Amino acid sequence: MRDKDRDLLVLGSIAMVVGGLDQNALEALTRMPLIEDASKRLGVELADVFEQVAGIVGHPGSVNLMLWLTRAPEDRTPECMGFAAAEDDSGFRYRWTA
Repeated sequence: MRDKDRDLLVLGSIAMVVGGLDQNALEALTRMPLIEDASKRLGVELADVFEQVAGIVGHPGSVNLMLWLTRAPEDRTPECMGFAAAEDDSGFRYRWTA
């Protein structure tokens, strides 16, 4: 978010898959809204990011990225996973609130 860099969304999405999204790990699922929220804030289409990532991570990670997009919108927000957007002396960050 701070760097306003689409490539970091791609790298973060790859990290989510490697970090367990390919197996629906809770740790990865709870952080996915941060990727989505950051893409919205940057004006980047999340489906386009996921399409690029899918070509890198392959199956089953690619399937779980697309499944993320089918979740209800209210189940894809930082707030529903215990995060809030905040600012501090360093700039923008997501703060754990739960």
